[in-house]
Amino acid sequence: HLRQIDTAPAVLERVGAGAVADVLGAAGCSAVTMLPRGIGDYRARDGGLDNLVTAKDLGLVMVAVANRTVGPESVGVQAERILSAQEHRDKIPAGLPAGSYAANKTGWISTVSHDVAVVRPAQASPYVLAVCTTTSVPEQVASALIASMSSSVWEGWTG
Repeated sequence: HLRQIDTAPAVLERVGAGAVADVLGAAGCSAVTMLPRGIGDYRARDGGLDNLVTAKDLGLVMVAVANRTVGPESVGVQAERILSAQEHRDKIPAGLPAGSYAANKTGWISTVSHDVAVVRPAQASPYVLAVCTTTSVPEQVASALIASMSSSVWEGWTG
């Protein structure tokens, strides 16, 4: 049962899997991370095409967005602006103090839950946090775990 509303299909449809692979390569991602199909493309999935990511690679892409090295500077600015308007804020952003800035990309399917964010504290340097889980706990429990990890990172970073 898929519960995710995602922009990935729209991005993949607009630019194609090859362009996405180019960005992943430019960000320094490993060969493990690949996004050959849209989230709801069950025909491609059933044909053996799977989207795979690692937390490290998600972090590398977010660092490239935050540092404006994902392409022309305007691409990084626009990407971060879009990510900062993310409506799903129950993972990394939920572990931050109220009013803290985070631009994040979250996702989940059955037993997988993840979030990656650039966090820009007012009184400290920005940082990127990426968390991927594979678990059979309910989504709310996985979200709370990621939020707790985010809170711990915030405290260690800004404390």
